[in-house]
Amino acid sequence: MPKAALMLLILAAAKPAVEKPKATTFTLDSTSSTYPFVLRLEGTATLKHDSLEIIVESGTVRSSIPEEVGSEGLATNVQITVGLGKQTDNGWVMDIEAPQQFIAMKLAPGEGHSVSRRTFIIHNTKKLDLANRWLAARLTVNQALPGVQPGNLSSYACSEENLLGATAASRERAEAMRTAYSHTC
Repeated sequence: MPKAALMLLILAAAKPAVEKPKATTFTLDSTSSTYPFVLRLEGTATLKHDSLEIIVESGTVRSSIPEEVGSEGLATNVQITVGLGKQTDNGWVMDIEAPQQFIAMKLAPGEGHSVSRRTFIIHNTKKLDLANRWLAARLTVNQALPGVQPGNLSSYACSEENLLGATAASRERAEAMRTAYSHTC
């Protein structure tokens, strides 16, 4: 074997392998909540250098408005986004989010729509305290429900665990979501 080929083999063997970022699976599900519009998203989240790549593999959005409400319960311009939640003194906020993505033109009372595979990217994550943040999704519709101010209305779905794993605070949030989802997420 020529010396140059042998040297390349030695260098290749000595070069450390680049570790591929590990994807974490998630489920964000508000379908058992009291929200008038609910969603369920499943997929993976991967930290890559200074960004978080969220791939929604599948999902659904659904109107929980009774069909008897008729056309007054029609929602339009159905959109979702995924972001990062964090605890505040008064509850929580989703203060960092990827751009919204369009799902459907309309959502009639009792109707559901599938969410196809899509990717959301959150940039500039290196300086964030990811141990105390969690994935959250927002479903936004335009509506004119009886008794509700016409316009955009949002509902949320939150992860039970924080991005880097369970903490005492995330376990408390998960327990509160089981008893009062719409007030906790």
